[in-house]
Amino acid sequence: MVRPIPQARAWRNLTRGIQHAHALENLLPFLHPGATVLDVGSGSGYLCAVLHNLVSPSQPGAPQGKVVGVDHIPELVEWSKCNLIDNDLGPALDEGRILVVTGDGREGRLSPSSRDRDN
Repeated sequence: MVRPIPQARAWRNLTRGIQHAHALENLLPFLHPGATVLDVGSGSGYLCAVLHNLVSPSQPGAPQGKVVGVDHIPELVEWSKCNLIDNDLGPALDEGRILVVTGDGREGRLSPSSRDRDN
């Protein structure tokens, strides 16, 4: 079940689809099977899901990548996880191919200890 978000935030999210498409277009040369990607400000988890499909294709034997989503708002992290589970990406979360955590994206990639704590 997708949980509703406040109306003011929903309006901002309408433009995110265009921003996501533009970012993906520019990143596409770097998004290959087996790659690791950091999504800072992961919000709803939409971009994490798209990135996961690019770096972890469903073809047998294809290299599996990893997507790390970071957001500083704990409620968004939980919402993101629920959205990913609701869209059949629960196994990727369980297997660590998608990781969504609360944190400061300005710090870059997370240390192993913070991954263990927030997973």
